[in-house]
Amino acid sequence: MKTSKPLLTLRMLFPAAASLIVLLLGEWIARGSLTADTFISFIFPHFGAYLLAWLLLFLVWELLDWVLRIPPLATLGMAVLGCAPCAVNFYTMQLRGEPFLPWDLMQVSEAAGVASAAGLKLQTSMVVSIVLVLALTVASFFVYRGRLRQRWLPRLAGSGASAAALCLLVFGVYLQPAVTQVLGITPDAWMQDRYYRYYGVLTGFMTNLTNLEIDKPEGYSEQAVDDILDNVAESEKFSTGPMYAGSYAVTTPKEEQAKQPTIIYVMDESYWDVSELEQYGITFDTDVSQNLHALQQTSAYGRAYSPSSSSVMLPPKPTVAPSICVLRYSAAPFAVSKLETLNPRAVSAFVTFVKSMTLLPFFFLPPPRGGAGELFIFTARRAYIRRSPRRAPRARRRR
Repeated sequence: MKTSKPLLTLRMLFPAAASLIVLLLGEWIARGSLTADTFISFIFPHFGAYLLAWLLLFLVWELLDWVLRIPPLATLGMAVLGCAPCAVNFYTMQLRGEPFLPWDLMQVSEAAGVASAAGLKLQTSMVVSIVLVLALTVASFFVYRGRLRQRWLPRLAGSGASAAALCLLVFGVYLQPAVTQVLGITPDAWMQDRYYRYYGVLTGFMTNLTNLEIDKPEGYSEQAVDDILDNVAESEKFSTGPMYAGSYAVTTPKEEQAKQPTIIYVMDESYWDVSELEQYGITFDTDVSQNLHALQQTSAYGRAYSPSSSSVMLPPKPTVAPSICVLRYSAAPFAVSKLETLNPRAVSAFVTFVKSMTLLPFFFLPPPRGGAGELFIFTARRAYIRRSPRRAPRARRRR
């Protein structure tokens, strides 16, 4: 039976149209809204980035269709690839103020624990996207119903061509900064949220894959390090003169000069427990974090997450701390928190929520009966203490 021209045209246009719809749905999910300003301010000025994302989804559909020859599965697989990262990006922006990055894939178990305690909810954009994706999947069944079966040779050729085009897009464009910059995609490692707003989730994620690999410095090798260590004595033979009159080096004979120890000073942006170095073989003759360890024995403790830039406000949850805001100012992260729910269940849920997060250690001291709880969050410069409000005593009714 001969296929009509309108149906052939529809079959040719369906993959491109479905890929475009999924791309827009993904951006709607990631941004929370898709307005005219989104197109004017972000999509149209950076059209090349969204064209690459559309082409990626289109080639994924083609590859799945040539391999499986089941259009509904090809449509569903392409839609999952296009929308799932956008949904993850939406939630990561809500939780920490940063988008979904490639290295987040290494923390799947921690993310699952945080998501379960954060009370995440489906958004309207996600529900609508699920309905539209199912509609596209069903439509693909009817559009391609009755399509002739391909022989193995054309099918193999089509699969190979689609795979080659997909690899060329990924390795020849996405992972080549020089090529992406020609298309107007400028790297922005400092403000990744802005980078994703400009270029979209798919393009932002794919171009960030280049940051997973660190180039080896020129001349770096084990032998080069050994040569430096062997020349330590030789490197100490340098002069810092001229010596100033009255200085210690001038007034004290060289053989009587006290030898000072080598002091290595490490300055970090946030507070950390120095005694954790003991697990790497470094020993101390005294407890270098005495106050910190004393707090660990008398309070609930864990680590609160601090994003690398911007800010994040966690949504309220009845059984968890109502709000915790983590900010960054002048390259020194700090946090302020407000705890109003002080029952043991809330404290337990709060500790569960932050136990897998990193950077800022915190301690919550349970309040005395009718008193105020304290939350300590340590930073590079000082420890901020926020007291929860005391409950006002109830007025006694006169009989």
